[in-house]
Amino acid sequence: MKFPDGVGFYPDIQDGVRGYNTDSKRGADTFTPFKKTVNLGTGTRFDVSLYSNHKKFTADNFIIKIERVTTSQSPTDNDQDNGNAGVNISPTVSYDAEKGIVTVSRLEGIGRFKTYGSTGCIIKSKVEVSVWLIF
Repeated sequence: MKFPDGVGFYPDIQDGVRGYNTDSKRGADTFTPFKKTVNLGTGTRFDVSLYSNHKKFTADNFIIKIERVTTSQSPTDNDQDNGNAGVNISPTVSYDAEKGIVTVSRLEGIGRFKTYGSTGCIIKSKVEVSVWLIF
């Protein structure tokens, strides 16, 4: 089978890994494994050291999916809580390849809103995410 541009596509298995080859002679330098996706679950810390190739992973091998956003507010009479009501949350994925540990951080944010005089409210938001491994 060939792609329209003439590049070959040959289903292949090398070292027990399924993928495709662009050369009918099945050379290792023309083999591309199919990617796998694994839902690691919800949370902030995951151990992927059980995968034999975990030391080759980088933070780019992990994606997050927002599962839930929880927001609450509480009244305040503290002038120090003046500010805007916007809450910015920028989840970050880090990965320790040596230990095989994935960590998701920056899942919470706080906004402050002054309503009148020294009264207002504090808005707290928290994001729950699921983490996916792609390799």
